Amino acid sequence: MKWMLLPAGIFTADYIMKKRAESWNEEEAPEKMLGGHIILQKLHNRGAALSFMEKTPKLLTGVTTVVTAGMTAFYVYLIKKPKQLFLKTGVGMILGGAWSNVWDRITRKYVVDYFSFHTKCRKLERVVFNLADMFIFLGGFLVIFWNMLRKS
Repeated sequence: MKWMLLPAGIFTADYIMKKRAESWNEEEAPEKMLGGHIILQKLHNRGAALSFMEKTPKLLTGVTTVVTAGMTAFYVYLIKKPKQLFLKTGVGMILGGAWSNVWDRITRKYVVDYFSFHTKCRKLERVVFNLADMFIFLGGFLVIFWNMLRKS
């Protein structure tokens, strides 16, 4: 049961940040943090990453809900197995982020993104993320790492 705290904690932290971001005044200039490396700004994303499927939000919501529910069933099975720390942690991170974004799509009809990175790459600087996205990325990395360890 302790493994359920990981996705629940990620969901809760991102929910709190999204609620805070929704209170930001859109007319204000983006706020810079950590020496200007992180830029806080609010964006309502009706699509997936990089506005993918933006024109078909109902389909996107349905697909992401079904995939996330399937991953949840796998996670419930996985957490009962001994060991496999990297896989459990990675899938838990992915689920926490995925459910947070699915919740937004169902309740708000868009996902709240709220920070970007100041980089030399202008294209990357225009991409706005949320905490859920970061955990989906990190969880995916851990799953790949687990798979590489397993094969060696």
